[in-house]
Amino acid sequence: MNTISSRMTRGLMAGIFAASSGLALIGISHAQTTTQTAAAPMGPGMQGKHEMHGMHGMHMMHELARLKTSLRLTPEQAALWDRAEQQMKPASDVREQMKARHERMSAMLDDPNFDPRKLAAEMDSVQAERMAKHKSTREAWFAVYEKLNPAQRGQVREFLRAHMARGERMRGHMGWMHRGMHGDQDKAAPPSR
Repeated sequence: MNTISSRMTRGLMAGIFAASSGLALIGISHAQTTTQTAAAPMGPGMQGKHEMHGMHGMHMMHELARLKTSLRLTPEQAALWDRAEQQMKPASDVREQMKARHERMSAMLDDPNFDPRKLAAEMDSVQAERMAKHKSTREAWFAVYEKLNPAQRGQVREFLRAHMARGERMRGHMGWMHRGMHGDQDKAAPPSR
């Protein structure tokens, strides 16, 4: 039961963060990675996956730092940028929040008088909280973008284009690895470059 609940929670988190745009794409991606790495329960074989998420989050922060430097922000722009980065960070007690939520959901599933409506309400509450965080983070990045000059905006667009291309290549590679591990040998050819 715990595995089902944790999968549902992680799937819910991924779905909520999927719809993003502009710089928020980068910010939300990092916030999701950081939150999942810090809070998701470790099951058998999950340690490597979470280490990979953690490395992705660190890489993302380095990419953002390089972009920030290359943009040569004014003091006003830098203050907005710092506020947006701060908005991306998970709450200091995120691990405890996630653990408590996971325990509530597991208890619901363990109850012989299980009520799926209560579980759905709990999941709706999680989704509403994450969506509120998502929107406020996205708005903080929009505020940064609105203060950028045309040349800086062009740099941001190129940064996002490159980031999206790397994401597509990674998804293709991960799909190839997944197919190979699950016996679809005829489909297990590496992606062309």
